Amino acid sequence: MDKKENPLTEPIECILWDFDNTLYRPNEKMDIAIKKLLYQEVENKTGNKEPAPLYEGTKLSAGGNVATLMALHMDPITYSKIFREVATDYLKEDKELIGLFDSLDKYEHMLVTNNSTPVVTFMCGFLGLQPFDKYFRGVIGLENLLPDDYKPSKKPWEKALNATNMIGSPQRCLAVGDDMLKDIVPAKSLGMYTAFITWGNADFDSEIPHFYMDEVYKIEDLLNSVDIVPRKYSVPMKSLEEFDGKEEDAVPKGGIEEAVRGKLEMAEEEKKAEEQRKAEEKRKAEEDSGGGRLVCAK
Repeated sequence: MDKKENPLTEPIECILWDFDNTLYRPNEKMDIAIKKLLYQEVENKTGNKEPAPLYEGTKLSAGGNVATLMALHMDPITYSKIFREVATDYLKEDKELIGLFDSLDKYEHMLVTNNSTPVVTFMCGFLGLQPFDKYFRGVIGLENLLPDDYKPSKKPWEKALNATNMIGSPQRCLAVGDDMLKDIVPAKSLGMYTAFITWGNADFDSEIPHFYMDEVYKIEDLLNSVDIVPRKYSVPMKSLEEFDGKEEDAVPKGGIEEAVRGKLEMAEEEKKAEEQRKAEEKRKAEEDSGGGRLVCAK
């Protein structure tokens, strides 16, 4: 494909990366080994002799592994401990990944993950991204978040924008992840560009990500405008109102797409509720002032 005009309407200054299954290719054997140990922990904690259906059933409603452990009243750090124990046998130095980050040294990088910060930092070393502070400004991880703030909440992404001083310019940030619900939806709702890493396994077509890539190494191509073109509807979302409920703009119904749209609608409802709350606080403050000097609600 010929070189294209840069599809990004704003220059990118910062890249926010998911870690699990984004910076490394998903490994089925590693995932099976992790699940086996997770099931053992669930059985030990709950006494349930069929931990697999319990865990997977809970995960359907809870979301990710961390949220599932919390729903089962287990320590969320359990996943990170198991991940570190297993992943050291599977993750190896990735020269192509090292080359990617070396080529992107003019950008600021930060990791946004539900995994533990020490574990992610340690595992980046296994991938060859060391010393860690050469490549990343830091990590928004498990230790930085309250229980209700884990992905798919947008809180981790907001924290990352604040940490990189980009909260006022999210359109200059690119969020990279492999999970539509936990990475792409919250990042896009905040106004960031989004790149969805499929590793060749995505079997659906969605208008939500700005860009699709079948492997993480093509991020450099995207930023250099080589062999990557945006989808026709790839426009940064400045606000959730841009969805505006039009049927022709809606994502396809069914499966993950329906769940994704539900997350967007939920975020918009929360925003409206917050605006109503502030308006009510202001009204009460004005009433309490007795018609005199207005008291601004904080």
